[in-house]
Amino acid sequence: MKIVIAGAGGIGFHLAKLLASAQQDIILIDSNQDVLDYASQHLDVRTVFGDSSSIQVLKDAEIHRANLFLAVTTLENNNIISCILAKKLGARQTIARINNISNLQKEYTQTFKDLGVDKIISPSLLAAQEITRLLELCQVTDSFDFEDGKISLLGVTLDEDSVYNNKTIEEIQRYKQVDYNPIAILRGTETILPRPGSRLRRGDHVYFLAKKKDVDKLLEIIGKDIKKIKTVMIVGGNEISLQVAKSLEYDYRITIVEQDEKICKYLTQQLNNTLIIKGDPSNIELLKEEGLASMDAFIALTPNSETQHYYQSDG
Repeated sequence: MKIVIAGAGGIGFHLAKLLASAQQDIILIDSNQDVLDYASQHLDVRTVFGDSSSIQVLKDAEIHRANLFLAVTTLENNNIISCILAKKLGARQTIARINNISNLQKEYTQTFKDLGVDKIISPSLLAAQEITRLLELCQVTDSFDFEDGKISLLGVTLDEDSVYNNKTIEEIQRYKQVDYNPIAILRGTETILPRPGSRLRRGDHVYFLAKKKDVDKLLEIIGKDIKKIKTVMIVGGNEISLQVAKSLEYDYRITIVEQDEKICKYLTQQLNNTLIIKGDPSNIELLKEEGLASMDAFIALTPNSETQHYYQSDG
């Protein structure tokens, strides 16, 4: 499959890496030669320098032969225009990354399709939804719902005191008489498809498929304490923070810490039941003063990965 990706930043690079590893024919477009050079040095892709909203640049990327065109630059308008042009020039399928969440409303879907944008995605909204799911089940590391929420796929790490440690799948079935059989085991970098004789170890990351109503019972059997989240502190006031707070503010006590005064004012206008604190998110003393120690959950969403690592190492 021939895939053209506009935008070689974090999202575009990651997509190119995944798709190239699946033996897809990838062309990356970007107006920053440095990021293109980095991509070409680390990935098996071809690169085209220029603005993806330029017809000539799209032609240089052989857009007429593209099975899929992904516009994932940081500029929403550029992504939409690029998809419209790509579709007109012969791309079979187009996907645009957007930042304006209101554009995701179902009634706008057909309008975008009529223009030539087959699908729109918002990484910020997807991240916010994933954070919300994990807060609802804080004992798990992954949670995916199927069949309209009736079935859940859960990822759980086996702790030192788990009754599953050093037991085979067959022994677990006899010991607890349960139907929550693991469907996959991640051990380090190795993925194991479990059989009756497969033995689980401490630290294994195990995926279970269970009915939604049985999730709490499964976690109890594994040895995970059932704890409900009530208070949440979020550091960093970006779009992900806003979407998380919007979805949670009436069910949880949410506090957002953000340094930029304009962003704080914007968050105050958008949220109705969330405490907004203007302050430096890297100031641990400030966070403690604002109740960090009493929080059930802490979410670091600043753009600085070093700052987020500091939160973890500080405990």
